[in-house]
Amino acid sequence: KQDRHMWIPMLTYYAERGFVVASVEYRLSHEATFPAPLEDVKTAIRFLRTHAEVFGIDPKKIAIMGESAGAHLAAMAATTHAHHVFEKGAWADQDDSVQAVVDWYGPNDLALQNPNAHNAGTPEAKFLGAAAADCPERVREANPITYITEQTPPFLILHGDADDTVNLAQSELLYDALQRAGVPVDFYTLAGTGHTGLKFMNPQVYAIILAFLQKHLGI
Repeated sequence: KQDRHMWIPMLTYYAERGFVVASVEYRLSHEATFPAPLEDVKTAIRFLRTHAEVFGIDPKKIAIMGESAGAHLAAMAATTHAHHVFEKGAWADQDDSVQAVVDWYGPNDLALQNPNAHNAGTPEAKFLGAAAADCPERVREANPITYITEQTPPFLILHGDADDTVNLAQSELLYDALQRAGVPVDFYTLAGTGHTGLKFMNPQVYAIILAFLQKHLGI
């Protein structure tokens, strides 16, 4: 499963500024294929709403944030609200919507993510359960752009222009789709920055995220 402790130091920044933060564990591709990881994330959102009073959460002001594969799942969770096919697991009576999304260099169209879409050994193929070229309908179902509507919550997208793991074009596709739907979206490109890296872990980036969350959650 994804290490839920990895981002605790960064999340502390937001906890110190009045946010309730939670780090979500989800199944990785060697444990389960799509949509199981998405179901895990959506179950976590329902868990938080169920226990909102216990944790001091405002259930009407929930944001989701992720990086790389986690950003893909965050975008999927945000755009697939009310798509009941993905609502499996506990606390089924609860709403799994979010009100804002922070997407750090996430992939969107998995068919474009790897130059060899026929290779069943790529990370994308392992996630999908088959080579991307062999399951176009599953690729479409695993693309958050498929589900974007004017009701999609606001997005903040961050991506390095030197990323050789998830190409910048992936975030450009998402940005363009959100704009076409009239969804509020901010897009920041970090010059000379690759996939992850210390340039993302700086006060300026943290402040951009904080301002976005404050604006769209009304905090």
